[in-house]
Amino acid sequence: MGITVYPPFYTHHGLGIAFGEPVFVNQGCTFMDQGGIRLGDGILIGPKTDLISTDYPVEGAQRREFITLAPITIEAEAWLGAAVSVLPGVTIGRGAVVGAGTVVTRGVPPSALVTGAAAFERKRWEDRTMVPAAALPPGRSAGASVFIP
Repeated sequence: MGITVYPPFYTHHGLGIAFGEPVFVNQGCTFMDQGGIRLGDGILIGPKTDLISTDYPVEGAQRREFITLAPITIEAEAWLGAAVSVLPGVTIGRGAVVGAGTVVTRGVPPSALVTGAAAFERKRWEDRTMVPAAALPPGRSAGASVFIP
């Protein structure tokens, strides 16, 4: 029984993490816990897994001004494979298995297996903080940090 965490282990400050027992956290994990992280009993977490309970607003003008927080809950007997990323506000159900390399962006039902990194366009917006390419001086690209004559 108890809690096993193999170093190296990274966290904001660790005060936002609630551990059940037994819990096993393999090496190289990062728990950004300002938004809260709750781990149920019997959790297994593979190496290099990231639990990220903080985020920034999508709108470009707000990113530097705000940080958003949303708790992560991993219910009892769940297993997260190696290099899993769990994003803010996600609940992983009791007994669920998350395959290696999966990016979890929404809740996982109990006793379910989820895998894969699905990066697809969800939304578009007009970013008023970006300069249109047509408005830039000749020889300068929108992504460049230096002027090229």
